[in-house]
Amino acid sequence: ISRSLTGNQTGEGQLYYTTYLDYFLPAAALTARDRGVTVAQQYHLVDPITGERSAKPITSAKLGDTIEVKVTIVAPTNLYYLAVESPLPAGAEAIDPSLTNVSVAAEDPNVQPVDNKPWYWWTPTAYALHDDKVTLFADMLPAGTYEYTYQMRASLPGQFQVLPTVAYEMYFPEVWGRSAGAEFVIANQ
Repeated sequence: ISRSLTGNQTGEGQLYYTTYLDYFLPAAALTARDRGVTVAQQYHLVDPITGERSAKPITSAKLGDTIEVKVTIVAPTNLYYLAVESPLPAGAEAIDPSLTNVSVAAEDPNVQPVDNKPWYWWTPTAYALHDDKVTLFADMLPAGTYEYTYQMRASLPGQFQVLPTVAYEMYFPEVWGRSAGAEFVIANQ
């Protein structure tokens, strides 16, 4: 980069410049990261009649299928003011069981400890269902392993990139973790 003599300029003096580099990776190429919180995510098919979920994780579904999303959170230490953001595939929507037009088999978002800690001493503060993600908030999460589950419905066919699920302390954002990115396919009947 150099200055040149143009118009009424002498070509001498300070040259100031800025460069920017933006690049975008496919979501499926993103690997999991652990910076104080370990996060993993799986999808399971849910039977619309019984509400039971399949034991084997899935990477594709049919249009109209109900899918349970299981987010596993491992907290090696107590975490304070934790936010967990779980992006939805673009062709899916979160199921809000509080609506009257939803099947009675639909379940509320749920958090369960995986290790043998007593359940009663921690519950999530709040959760929010958005168009593009589901968010869980906790004022305090004791050290341990937890499974957070919610349901979504496959509503648009296609092949979708799914951004990683991210967990972070809101007031100490250097403590965070993310799951691996994924690809999810929704097929026509």
